[in-house]
Amino acid sequence: MHPVIPVLLSLLASATGSGMILDQTASAPPPVLTPAHLVVIMMENEGINQTYNCGPNCAYITNLANQYGLAENLSSVAHKSLPDYLTFLNGSNFAYPGSAFATDCSPSNCRVNGTNILDEITASGRTWRAYMEDYVGGCQFTNVAGHRSVEYDDMHNPFLYMAEAHSSPVYCGNLVDANPTSTGYLALPTKLLSDLNNMSSPAPSFIWLTPNNCDNGHDNNATVTFYGTLSICPLSNNVQEQNSYLKALVPAILNSTTFTTSASLLFITWDEGVACTPTNDPVYPETFPVCIDRVTTIFAGFDSLLLHVSNKGYSHYGFLPTLEEVWALAPLAGQVNGPTFDEFLAPIASSSFGGGGGGRFLCK
Repeated sequence: MHPVIPVLLSLLASATGSGMILDQTASAPPPVLTPAHLVVIMMENEGINQTYNCGPNCAYITNLANQYGLAENLSSVAHKSLPDYLTFLNGSNFAYPGSAFATDCSPSNCRVNGTNILDEITASGRTWRAYMEDYVGGCQFTNVAGHRSVEYDDMHNPFLYMAEAHSSPVYCGNLVDANPTSTGYLALPTKLLSDLNNMSSPAPSFIWLTPNNCDNGHDNNATVTFYGTLSICPLSNNVQEQNSYLKALVPAILNSTTFTTSASLLFITWDEGVACTPTNDPVYPETFPVCIDRVTTIFAGFDSLLLHVSNKGYSHYGFLPTLEEVWALAPLAGQVNGPTFDEFLAPIASSSFGGGGGGRFLCK
């Protein structure tokens, strides 16, 4: 039995029907294991009520959340993709009144200057890489044929908006084509999986994956894409697309060499949901704290606490403070600080890699 299970069983009096612990306490968390590797997957445009406990279309997502960690009260920060994505790298509010970033501006016209979290990761001696599905790699924009299919979108690639994308070949070398052998629906990121299973070279410390717009659920078979052409996605149900994609991909990540031999964390979230429409505040598309737009957010892997659900209020603003805390990085200038996600990380005392760690990976 995993060391954390007895602790969880002792708290079953406060558990939900699924056996998950509902933790609303404000007590200081125990010291947590420092993740050697963090993988972030950003999905698209569905709220928690559409992607969790919603029946067969989200069965795998629900199962994964129930087995690992679920933040059930985490809000997006904007009702536009790009401001949400940029917050993960820079920490600022990009949905302020009059913000160009809230108008789907292109990376050739809009850029974020100053230090970002990638600069700090590099300065700390760690590495990073961004894997983009249906993308050619490097720092090419869609207006110079930067896409391999119509299911790639610059607005889902926040790395292109950092100032280094216009000046640094080293930086641009970290933006790679995630799925070089195929495109579209269920074209899995084979480059990412290969790097996670590379026995001779460690995987990057910080890994970002943007699925294509079929796999992330942005488009369906009736969508007219960013390029003015019909989508190549075969399905009509966006959540079914997301569920099938994660079911195919996540077990391969959790059972990779990186995740079974080192303290690794998989963080899956959605950029925005459906609770906050433009009529809530027609001046600008900010969600949190103007309104709460809850999105499913899952913490999985060896560095996550098992069977843990929390309804504590969180937002995307908690991502950078958490990363800065566990990796001892300085807060960025102008960063909006939200509550950190410590409660979802495995306490040091409960973590062991005995037997390769395979027993932690419950979801198949």
